[in-house]
Amino acid sequence: MDLAFPADDTGSNLDEGAPRHPPRTILVVDDEPDLVAVVATELRCAGYRVLTAANGRDALERLGREPVDLVLADVSMPVMGGHELLRIVRSEHLGLADLPFLFLSALADRNDVIAGRQLGADDYLTKPVDFDLMLAAIAARLAAANRGAERRRAEVEEFRLEILSLLPHELLTPLTRILGWASLGKRSAERCACDIPECLSIAQALQEIDLGARALHHLVEGSIELVRIHGQPTRERQPTEIGDLVLGAVNVAKAHAAEAGVHLSAEIPDGLPEIDTDAHLLGSALCALLSEASKGMLRGDTVAVRIAWADARLDIVIERRSTAYPGRCGMTSLGIGSALAAAAAKALGGTFATTPVEGGDVSTLTLPGPSGAPLRSA
Repeated sequence: MDLAFPADDTGSNLDEGAPRHPPRTILVVDDEPDLVAVVATELRCAGYRVLTAANGRDALERLGREPVDLVLADVSMPVMGGHELLRIVRSEHLGLADLPFLFLSALADRNDVIAGRQLGADDYLTKPVDFDLMLAAIAARLAAANRGAERRRAEVEEFRLEILSLLPHELLTPLTRILGWASLGKRSAERCACDIPECLSIAQALQEIDLGARALHHLVEGSIELVRIHGQPTRERQPTEIGDLVLGAVNVAKAHAAEAGVHLSAEIPDGLPEIDTDAHLLGSALCALLSEASKGMLRGDTVAVRIAWADARLDIVIERRSTAYPGRCGMTSLGIGSALAAAAAKALGGTFATTPVEGGDVSTLTLPGPSGAPLRSA
């Protein structure tokens, strides 16, 4: 026999003038269509979005497709009952382990209530339904779930800050020592005009140690900055000369490009007005992005940086072209620099994307910006 269940909501019945917050979603699971219709109406009138399912199996399918804030389920249903549904939700779906779950059942026997509690039910309401009690129980369980989520977020943030406070010293201090000794060894080897193969091998080894340590130092600094900005508000935005900021990042990256034999150039518009931004965050992202732009490239390859804009859009474009990729789209991933640029762009209200093109790729960091002037090469 086909049972006619009420249609699911795409919204709630809140007044048009009420503050527009996403309505919380309640999944009602029961094999009695008339009861489901009445319960759904009460929930909609209270401002909730309602989904329905006729049994536990249908409910699991709904939970797998759509986010739900609370489940209100009968105990005795065909195909799969409420107790089995709750057992599966709590034991086999880790993402739903903390989902508030209330039973609404005609089975008021003490043993049934105890069984539901032992499986992890948050509350147990009985039929006939006391709607005021039902709405109060739902509101209380959703509030408790919010408090639990906030507490977990606070714990994660505390751990993140603790790790962030340890990383700079624990990682950068030994790296700085390696860089210092490698640099001293390189200079000593360069002053020693020796053609002995063993000496040349040592000098080459020191060179490789220095390059590797610098790359690791750059990776660690980028990772620390990425952890710092994740989920955090940006610093106070100040008027910033965007052209000077980009040129500063280009000058920092030229040493990396020179070591790889890659030609790095910049094309900056004249007369760019200042824009309000977090200069430290944007500068760190650009330095990381440009410093690793020569990764995987050959001597004679090129990295070109330019700024373009129209109306409220400002693009910082990095185009990499390599003879190692003739007729081929895409190059080696930009790694931590790309991740840092994407995070910075998001924090500053912009976007970041890398597009493969023939012989290389083009990365574009888009920010809110001013409008047009002639170009200047640098």
